[in-house]
Amino acid sequence: MVYRVQVLFGAEGVDAGRAWWRTAALSCLSLGAIACAPHTATVHRTELPELVRTFKDEGAATVQHEGKPAALETRHAPVLEVKRKDREQTTSALLADVDVQGGALLFPVGDSGAVQERVQLRDVLGARLDLGDYHPPGERLIWGVGLSGGGPGLLVAPFAEVRPARWISIEAGGLGGPSAAWGFAGARLAPFAIGSFRPYVGGFAQIIIGWDSDADASDDPSIGEDDSTTITAGGARLGLELDLLGGHAAVRAEFDLIHPISDRYAFDLTDDWIPFGGISATYFP
Repeated sequence: MVYRVQVLFGAEGVDAGRAWWRTAALSCLSLGAIACAPHTATVHRTELPELVRTFKDEGAATVQHEGKPAALETRHAPVLEVKRKDREQTTSALLADVDVQGGALLFPVGDSGAVQERVQLRDVLGARLDLGDYHPPGERLIWGVGLSGGGPGLLVAPFAEVRPARWISIEAGGLGGPSAAWGFAGARLAPFAIGSFRPYVGGFAQIIIGWDSDADASDDPSIGEDDSTTITAGGARLGLELDLLGGHAAVRAEFDLIHPISDRYAFDLTDDWIPFGGISATYFP
């Protein structure tokens, strides 16, 4: 049997792989942009002077978010956005960089902040506070979108992740191209945390489907009109996860042992147990 999946990992496959990596990254970022709407709070314009002064003086302030108090700190990097009567675009800046002078708010202009834009309170139609890295205590994060390189994702693959509980994660994803496609499903168990790190163990299953993109033009006489192959494999995984953004993001590095169920694996590997590894990242909205 001719394994056309090898085409993917040859010299021509490297360029294709790079193109698929860019495609997967853009797809994942697009999904993330849709899913990653920040926590926000509406602020009445009469409350703006006190909010700005308190945050400026104390480096902290409390606002109402979804009917509950949200204690903001400088490390959360909240952003104040105001809509003005005299223009369609909003004026925004980090809350820590906004000043109050008389009946006006002063927003920095440019990176230096040497120039300030003056916004009269009477001209403010509405104000919104993007809470930045703040997340409500006890917030339940169930699903997310991510991108993997190596490991269960083979070369690269976007994936979806579900957490029925904080200590268990289930994921599935895949990617395809002109001569091959692959997908995976897996699970991770992370029963305890060490600070922001979570060691985990788990397993996964892979499927790789390869075919000749132009069988008629091939010099190989063994290639027929329908020349394709399917490779399946299972794997065990051991890794370390780092929580970021208050648990709304995670990056992982892992070591894998892959057992081909077919008589060989991708990259023309034929061992019973193949050492592998990979990295991945997930965002949980």
